[in-house]
Parts: sequence; C-alpha cells; structure tokens
Amino acid sequence: MGSMTRKRWAAIVAAVAVTFGASSLLMASSGESPASVFVPISPTRVLDTRAVAAIGLDGSFVTEVPRTLTVTGVVETDLGDREVVPDGATAVVFNVTVVNPSSGGYVSLRPGDATGVPATSSINFGAGQTTGNAGTVSLPVSGAMAGALDIYYKGAVAGAETEVVLDLTGYYIEGAGEPGPAGPAGSDGAPGPAGPQGPAGVAGSDGDDGADGADGADGAQGPVGPQGPAGADGAPGSVGPPGPAGPPGSPGSAGADGAQGPAGPAGVPGPQGPQGPAGSQGPAGDQGPAGPDHVVSGLVGSDGEVRFGEGFTAIRFGVGRYLVTLDTDLAPGFVMPTVTPFASAPAMATVDSVAASSFSVRTFAEVGGDFVPADEQFHFIARDGAPQN
Repeated sequence: MGSMTRKRWAAIVAAVAVTFGASSLLMASSGESPASVFVPISPTRVLDTRAVAAIGLDGSFVTEVPRTLTVTGVVETDLGDREVVPDGATAVVFNVTVVNPSSGGYVSLRPGDATGVPATSSINFGAGQTTGNAGTVSLPVSGAMAGALDIYYKGAVAGAETEVVLDLTGYYIEGAGEPGPAGPAGSDGAPGPAGPQGPAGVAGSDGDDGADGADGADGAQGPVGPQGPAGADGAPGSVGPPGPAGPPGSPGSAGADGAQGPAGPAGVPGPQGPQGPAGSQGPAGDQGPAGPDHVVSGLVGSDGEVRFGEGFTAIRFGVGRYLVTLDTDLAPGFVMPTVTPFASAPAMATVDSVAASSFSVRTFAEVGGDFVPADEQFHFIARDGAPQN
C-alpha cells in the first residue's frame, strides 16, 4: 500500500513539475548575457543514451559524474547530423526526460562552463520513474565550452545510473525581435445591474361619471283589503232620512314589494389622464471583467480521437504517443501546455515536445509497480503567454 501511495504522489509531482517548468519558456538569458530573442524550432532529439538510440553521448549517466554535450552548429540528432541551433546562440529551450533510473534523485542542466555541484535541478524523480520536464538554460558564447551544456545526475545511492533523453524546442539568439501581433480582444463583460426605478408620474384626472341607468319596472299591486262590517239597523219609525253611512272598513295590509328591476348599463369611462414625466436614469453598472487569453483545451481518447473540445485535432502515432495540432498558432511566448491523464487506474501523461501550433504527448500506465508506455486518454490546456522582449 505504501509503495502504491508513493508512486501516485510521484506522478502528481511530475505533473506539477511539467506545469511549472513551462514558465521557463518566458525566460531570456542570464543578467550578464546580451539581449536575445526567442526562435522556436521543430522539436529535435539531440541526446538519447539508451542503447537502442545512442544519440549524442554513449552510455547511461552515473551519479555525480558530469558530462558535456555540444548543442550548437552541426550535431548528431535522431534525423542524422544537422544544425539545430546556430553558433552564437545564448540559450536553448529543452524538454528533458529520465528513463528507468535505478535510484531517485535529480538531473541538472547548466551552461557548459559550469563547475562544482549544481545548486538547482532541472527535473526530480523517484526510482524507476520515467519523468519529463521543460526548461531554459543559457549557453557560453565564447571559449572552449561555447555552445555546450553541462549535464549532472545526482542519485540517492552510490553507483546509481539513469538514461537521459533531451529534445530541443527553441533557442535564443542575440538581436532585437519584432513585437508579436496583438492577441484577440476579450469578450465584452457582463452588463452592470439596472439602475433604480424612477418615481411614478402624476396621476391623471378622473374621467366624467357615466349616465344613470334606467328605472326598474313597478312592483305588482298588493291584494284588496277585507270589507268592513255593516252598520246597525235603525229603529223602525217613520221613514226618516237616510241614516249616515257606516265608517269605512280598515285598509287591507300592503302587498309585498315587487322585485327590483335590473341595473342600468355602466356609464362610458372618462378619458385617460396625461402621463407623468419619466424618472431619472439610474447610475451605470460596473464594467465586467476582461475576457480570457486565447485558450484551447480538450479531452483526447486513448485511440487519438477527440472526445471533447474544439479548435484542435489529435492523432495516435505509436503506443502511448500522440500529436495534438491547434487550428490557430498560439502567440509568441506561449505557455507550455499542461496534460493530465484521464483514467481510473494509476496513469501518467507528459508533454514530449512543443511548437507554436502543435505538441506531442506521451502516456504511461502502472504495470507491476512501474510506469510503462500505454495508450491512455488525457486532458490538456494550451494558452497564450506574454510576448517575449
């Protein structure tokens, strides 16, 4: 369990080293060197100590035994003898890989005239790990070591050995360079919040009242009251004058009220009052943030097919080897792409070489406690950096 944990931490450290190693692409020569400009080149292998390749130097590196490699003028490469970096170059940009080290430790690349034990490292690794990292190192421009690198391996145990592979991806040469083209403008920021609502306008005057509705129909007439009692008969006698009429009977009770007639139609609405003045405009919102630099990212499958993203293509050209080509060149001084394996089992991905519009990737899987080349899907991010001075 402890061994597996150490290997996974080592893979994470390697990925972080690749990410932060890319910052060295923005470096120029040391403070004492003349002003230089960066010249990108197609990635070219100038050192491979493995027996199957034997390029540049023969045999493995042994701990604490520095070796010198000339990289300017006509040198041995994987494509034959040719000039990769011209004489007079003040620095080179590289990608260094250690293969199957017998012990953990570090490798340091320094100017060819450096002496003593290095104070810094170009790459750190554990035993048996195949690990890569990018960087920039200055070159002597005069003397016996002009155009040469000093390569120093320090292992954790006496007699430790490792194979070393070195690819060059660019160089610096004295002179004033032209400024690079301006990067694309960022997208517009999000609109600021709306200002507060203005006060309501003055209400319009009331319209005229509508006409009265028509009167309802009269209710039905109540029933006739009962007849009053007859008056008493007068005493018989001579026929006198007719007696007075009896009092009228009491009035009958009033009949029930009739049903209310329907309401008349509503009056015509009065005209609308004039609109009040508009409220004052609220203050403008804060400006949104500037848009991002040119960034391309995506997910590449183990068969080289694009699984996610746009603006690039990818191909698989060997076991665990892929080439990613961007549709648009990154600006000069671009940042080193970062790659991350996208697998459930322990895996590792490294940037093998890089140019303005393409870079190659190598992927590895853990087999029996070691990382070996294997087809694995991976995620990458490539972005513009600041122009070189």
